[in-house]
Amino acid sequence: MAQEDWRLRIELGDEGAHGLLGQLGIVDTDADELTRGLRTERLAVTRDADTVFVYASSQAQLVRAQPVIDAKLAVLGIAAELVKREHWLEAEERWDDEPAGETVEEETADHGYASWEVRIPCRSHAEAKELETLFATLEEGLRQYPNDAEL
Repeated sequence: MAQEDWRLRIELGDEGAHGLLGQLGIVDTDADELTRGLRTERLAVTRDADTVFVYASSQAQLVRAQPVIDAKLAVLGIAAELVKREHWLEAEERWDDEPAGETVEEETADHGYASWEVRIPCRSHAEAKELETLFATLEEGLRQYPNDAEL
């Protein structure tokens, strides 16, 4: 089975994030059962302001880790504002709950160009004409040799 990227987003208040990370053995505390459990699963944990992210290579790993994390939050008396499983969409380079970005074709069209169009900036009109002549010569050569086998 191919390895995938999953994460658990846990949105907490600032002190909640600090408290949870402390219990994970990441901030100012010794390792405890949760840290050992997460290390056994080889899960990575990061923090961005008041949000804690737990990364895993499969959804099943997050399913196994979530009750342990929920229990630790309960012990700390911290109520999560949001706990959400997210999946990385490799082809789109985004998490599945983020809005899809524009395609290359849409982005190119937004800048006033067709997706098949190639633009080569030239320093002068004379240089542009030289380039035009060069491409015309190349095009003529391509017409003489329509496939690579004849070259």
